[in-house]
Amino acid sequence: MNNLRFIRAGALALTATIFYALIPAPTVLSQSAERPVLPDSVLPGSVLPSSVSSDSVLPDSFVSDSLLPVSVSPVFVSSGSLLPSPVAPQPSAPIAVPILPVRAPIGTSGNEGSVEAPGSNIPAFARPESNLAVDLGPVAPQSQLGRMVLLLRPTPTQQSALENLLAAQQSPRSPLYHRWLTPAQFGAEFGPSVADLARVMGWLRGQGFTVEEIPAGRQIVLFSGTAAQVEEAFHAPIHRFQMKDDGIVATPNADSGAGSNLSLNGIPNAGTNTNPGTNPNTNLAQPPAEHIANIAEPEIPAALSGIVAGIVSLDDLHSQPALQARSPLAPASRVPQSAQPQWNMGGSHYLSPGDLGAIYDINPLYEEGTTGAGTGIAIPGRSNIQLSDVATFRSAAGLAALAPTVLTPAGNPGLATTNYGQDLDEATLDVEWASAVAPATAVTLVAEPSTGSTDGIDLASQYIVNHSLASVVSVSYASCESSMGSTERAFYNGLWQQAAAQGMSVFVASGDAGAAGCQAGSASSGSKQAVNGMCSSPYSTCVGGTEFDEGSNPAQYWSAGNGPGNASALGYIPEVAWNESGSNGGTGLWATGGGASTVYAQPDWQKNVNGTQAAGTMRAVPDVALTAASHDGYVFTEGGNNWIINGTSAATPAFAAIMALAVEEHGQQGAANPGLYAMLDAPENPFHATPAGSNTVPGVTGFAANGDSYNLATGLGSVDANVLVGNWGLLQGETPVLAVSVPGSPLALPIAGIATEQVTVSGSFSGTATLGITGLPAGVTAAWSQNPLPAAGAVTLTLLGGAWTPMGSYPVTIEAQAGSAEAAAQIMLVVGPPELGGTPDPVPGGGGVRSAP
Repeated sequence: MNNLRFIRAGALALTATIFYALIPAPTVLSQSAERPVLPDSVLPGSVLPSSVSSDSVLPDSFVSDSLLPVSVSPVFVSSGSLLPSPVAPQPSAPIAVPILPVRAPIGTSGNEGSVEAPGSNIPAFARPESNLAVDLGPVAPQSQLGRMVLLLRPTPTQQSALENLLAAQQSPRSPLYHRWLTPAQFGAEFGPSVADLARVMGWLRGQGFTVEEIPAGRQIVLFSGTAAQVEEAFHAPIHRFQMKDDGIVATPNADSGAGSNLSLNGIPNAGTNTNPGTNPNTNLAQPPAEHIANIAEPEIPAALSGIVAGIVSLDDLHSQPALQARSPLAPASRVPQSAQPQWNMGGSHYLSPGDLGAIYDINPLYEEGTTGAGTGIAIPGRSNIQLSDVATFRSAAGLAALAPTVLTPAGNPGLATTNYGQDLDEATLDVEWASAVAPATAVTLVAEPSTGSTDGIDLASQYIVNHSLASVVSVSYASCESSMGSTERAFYNGLWQQAAAQGMSVFVASGDAGAAGCQAGSASSGSKQAVNGMCSSPYSTCVGGTEFDEGSNPAQYWSAGNGPGNASALGYIPEVAWNESGSNGGTGLWATGGGASTVYAQPDWQKNVNGTQAAGTMRAVPDVALTAASHDGYVFTEGGNNWIINGTSAATPAFAAIMALAVEEHGQQGAANPGLYAMLDAPENPFHATPAGSNTVPGVTGFAANGDSYNLATGLGSVDANVLVGNWGLLQGETPVLAVSVPGSPLALPIAGIATEQVTVSGSFSGTATLGITGLPAGVTAAWSQNPLPAAGAVTLTLLGGAWTPMGSYPVTIEAQAGSAEAAAQIMLVVGPPELGGTPDPVPGGGGVRSAP
């Protein structure tokens, strides 16, 4: 395979001011004309000092990359600065004005499932007309609801400006191309004003809540309180419910390897499985459980409705184990934030990192030294992991020791062995495979426990983005888009937009239930077509699954034994759409997720691609794919033992790691989809279009692959990583390290006269750029308005013509050097007759021009 490395010369100069990165915060907050400004005295509990106007900006400590400490509540003092309070705030004393009598409903996650009622924010099972659960009455008034997420609303002007910025950051013709924001800059530009934030916090604190964190991006407020406070403040009583049928059974797969340790190529290891507690392929049953949920639409004072978009959730239905038979409640028993790990177990050949290196042509990148150094991958999870497992896995794969970083912002959740250990499995799988495919990248796991009202994946994802932890993000969880409700969808779409503006590339699993995205892969039948709402946002890259199709002679693709790093694949293996469901000779719904969004319109970069027309005018998912089948499953290490695992949650960290290799060579890319789809026009298409298969599953007709450039089961298909990385940025006109350009050619210079021209230096160079010029004819001298240049920009070149310089055309080269980087541009200099009819005449002491008599 050709090892392609392209950089387009003469990239566009950065001649405009990079105003998004440099604009002072006070000029941003013009939203006061769009939002009603509430007088300080209107909302009880408001502590906004009169010295803080609606145009004020947040103090630096408020918008720094560090969040306010957990359990520490902000307090505004007379100077307007934000100071921590060492104790939880008490409700402010009542003031002599009535609370606003007019209230407006706000959204929650809208856990509607297959019986979704448009506009309703009450979970389906908790509605009066529902026959899905038994209402056991109110929860205890002092029941704690921790780290609730209040989503804030941008103004229409801010939202429009953000979309324009995101487009400009991906356009090489824009001076904002690849000019990324920090979380604090994002918050100052696109978040509420300090006055609006103070009013929201003041109202929350006035109702007795603890405001715990306001992340730097200013898109959410994290707060905690009791069920009684929620009912009083939001008019949303919280009740206990007993599901009528919440029994869950996990059914082993036919070739699961459960109860044994499998090495690569299926060769048994010595010893036995000593970690059955984390094997989800155990035939266990879970008795009916008790849950809580709101039974009324949340409300707030109407004057805050222009600032507050909704509450992400007010219930505790966070996740269902991925390997469970569907109960009658399956669509309604998973709230949108209750994202499920996407995987199952089993296989006949077993993949090591070296196998993926051979199959997807990553090895040439490794041989050149492209291993992810200087990049990072961040992973949200709900469980800690054992670092010794990562060390064992890397050692078996022949990789140098490199430990991941584990962050636990809200306290260590420990090793999550409940629900068959699926969160522990997911976190371990993601970390091991992200670090294996990009073996020198810095992997960070953010492990956040779920609370009674908020999913840990929501909390971990926002933490990653608001701290800009890595250039690439890998998310292996899924939620039914049509069950999410507008607030949760807005939460994730806004979060991925913020990530893109900060230069972060987000990859999310498409799901493992085929076209039936509202069910788990272990369900026996689907109810309707649906997609993963966590990846349907155009600002994330949705990763689907393929399945190797070795035919009747697997030996042509696999060696008889394992080589270095336990690798045995010989090269690329033909692929079809992953489908091991009951519709294709398997069980359950196990197949690659994909279909058309019902929320997001088709973005420009997806239009006119052969195959996307199957989604009509809507966003099509997935975008890309890698192997995800239990046939040739992934090996990972947990509890000191080897396990086989698979699904789109295995494909996702692997593809995210390939993106990290592209980032190492080409810098941060932000939203990856514009670059990925542009590769269809590259000199060598890096994608393996999927020729056959579908994601049809029992109960739901899916979508077929037929060799088109795109299909709704595997997207653009799998990838040749070497070609992808080599071509990345070519079609976008990637900004070189150093470039010099001159718009005027030819350039006319009169004999003994003067000519000026603008010379532009651009690129990502560091230090100063020194300019020079060669090829000038005798008698012509050059001067620069500034030399050297401390940064990219334009300077004026002045040429002074000699009195005796022969007329004619001369090729002249303008050069620039910054450190070891060099660039040049050539112009044609044309020396012509003197101006004003002057004739050359020697003048004592030098040349000049004398007018004719």
